[in-house]
Amino acid sequence: MQEIKTTPSSQAFLEWYEPIHASFIRYCSSKSLDLMPTEDLAQEAILVTLSAFDRIRDKNKLLSYMIGIVNNIIKNHLRQKKFRATWNEQTMATIAAKVNDPEIALDIQYLYQCIHKLKDKEKEAILLFEISGFSIKEISVIQQSSSAAVKTRLHRARKTLKELVAKDKSPRSLSERLAVYASILF
Repeated sequence: MQEIKTTPSSQAFLEWYEPIHASFIRYCSSKSLDLMPTEDLAQEAILVTLSAFDRIRDKNKLLSYMIGIVNNIIKNHLRQKKFRATWNEQTMATIAAKVNDPEIALDIQYLYQCIHKLKDKEKEAILLFEISGFSIKEISVIQQSSSAAVKTRLHRARKTLKELVAKDKSPRSLSERLAVYASILF
């Protein structure tokens, strides 16, 4: 087995990255569900970050920086695939396998489609808060906005999602669907 050599820069990166790993992977999981494997997205973002690590001035904002990279990777992937937020059978199979209940899988499918109808900042806020478990303060740093702006985005996103989700006449509430969605990502 070949030994992996670490440079001082990569060792410093690992020290900064370790405390944010779980949050970062959870965010990658929420963004990559039907586009690419979570591991591929996370690894690509980590490699990009590692190559630029010495140029990052404020290491305390490493998570924000990495989330920005993930968003750019997703945008590039969507451009290449000309993705239009349509649902596919592979995604449905992935969700159905994780929840073992076709009704819940359909509810999650519909929720996922509804989330993709939100404005970009609202979608990001709801994914970060409800799915990935970030605090409002952390989201405000990531989105480079005030806590009040994040709260407004979350309020608008929830309101829009409630209206959209109500159209499918399922007995599950928005909060129940969000909780199930969050639970299948890890």
